[in-house]
Amino acid sequence: MGKNKIIIPGFQFCGIHAGIKESTRKKDLTLIYSDEPKTIIDGVFTTNKVVAAPVILCRSNLSHGKGRLIVINSGIANACTGTQGMRDAKKTQRVTSQLFGLNPKEVYVCSTGKIGEPLPMPRLLKGLKTAKGELSEKSFLEAAKGIMTTDQYPKFDLMRGRILGEDYTIAVLAKGAGMLRPNMATMLAFVVTDLRLNRATLKSIFREAVDQTLNRVTVDGDTSTNDTVLMMANGRAGNAFFSAQSVEGIKIKNELIHLLENMARQIALDGEGATKCCDVIVSGAKNRDDAKKVAYAIGNSPLVKTALFGCDPNWGRIMAAIGYSGAAVMQNKINIEMGSYQLVIKGESAGKFSPDEVSRYLKNKNITMKVHLGLGRGGFHVYMSDLTYDYIHLNAEYHT
Repeated sequence: MGKNKIIIPGFQFCGIHAGIKESTRKKDLTLIYSDEPKTIIDGVFTTNKVVAAPVILCRSNLSHGKGRLIVINSGIANACTGTQGMRDAKKTQRVTSQLFGLNPKEVYVCSTGKIGEPLPMPRLLKGLKTAKGELSEKSFLEAAKGIMTTDQYPKFDLMRGRILGEDYTIAVLAKGAGMLRPNMATMLAFVVTDLRLNRATLKSIFREAVDQTLNRVTVDGDTSTNDTVLMMANGRAGNAFFSAQSVEGIKIKNELIHLLENMARQIALDGEGATKCCDVIVSGAKNRDDAKKVAYAIGNSPLVKTALFGCDPNWGRIMAAIGYSGAAVMQNKINIEMGSYQLVIKGESAGKFSPDEVSRYLKNKNITMKVHLGLGRGGFHVYMSDLTYDYIHLNAEYHT
């Protein structure tokens, strides 16, 4: 997918180096701008009770319901920076709105990076002027690069379709590597579309899609202070309005789920030092909440994660996580599969699988684990990464 082909009608992008990161080779400031005055926006944010100033500011903007411009800096999170941090976030919003002639409520500010450090505001504000001049409909990939921190590569995807007689495009760019667990972590994601949607439809489709995808990524069990996912719809496609429950609404929701699922897999696979992404699919639980408990217990288990890294089919670790999850379980009803290999039947070793064959399967970048509890119809699904030597190395030296 060439960068010149990633064009979303009515949107412009840029990603530049503004001096927030030390290396001039690394981009650290991204703008996402909509040409359409009636662009609407919705968002979901971190569940951490320690919240960065930009998250507080974005949340307060949502009541306005409109959004023309998103400003994202990487390298410094502007979290745990007190009243100065909020002043800096508001100043970024105010200066940007003046540069573009917008209502400040139409400008959303996001940050990611080191916690506890103040933003270098003179460099950031100078960078905003430079960034405005770099805006282009062809700079989507540059924008994706500008939000990276410890990510190994930019994450993005898009799809095109036709609805109610009109062509449309949906695209997403995201970042995330560490401090990732279900319900938002060090994750920033931005969805842009030229679909014409009303606020109720956007909110319903967007939030359900996020809940089924990005809210189910776990890399290390930590939850960040800055997580933000925003979706902008500028209406350029000109289609007639439709409800979330209509055939068209369901179609768009499923397409958005597909895009965000791709992002979830990319984020898990790019977890700091990660070598693989594992889909953990839990079924047969007493209810959905129990399935969620089991999926999270497995997905956050350091012992399961390290076994995956070592390509070790150590199903005992999975059984242990199921047992301490807090869900209702009966040991003699539990079945576990890894890919097409049955490891556990009714709580005991299946005995027929070849450890060497399963180990070879676990060398794949994308693998699947299925857990059936045999107690009901509850199910849940999370995306987990493995835990590697590089994770320790990266996070031991992240601040220094």
